[in-house]
Amino acid sequence: MRQGVKFVRTVGTAYGATFGTEITPGPTVQTDQQIEEWLISSGVGTQFHPTGSCAMLPKSQGGVVNAKLQVYGLGTFMRLQRVGVYLLML
Repeated sequence: MRQGVKFVRTVGTAYGATFGTEITPGPTVQTDQQIEEWLISSGVGTQFHPTGSCAMLPKSQGGVVNAKLQVYGLGTFMRLQRVGVYLLML
């Protein structure tokens, strides 16, 4: 996450005044230790939400759903309708 703070800062710098002045963590937080202390004290966490975790492949190759979005092992009773499927490009 420390590297993420640094990366976002480089992007902000590249855009100059377009994004305005950094609000948080602010210009006083610069060193790795200061960034880590800010991350811990501010209760920063990720917004990680896994998607695309159901492979559309034959079951024998580790797939979870078929081309009709039917979940293997559940017959026609359950289909995936959202972004939980990814296509594996071979």
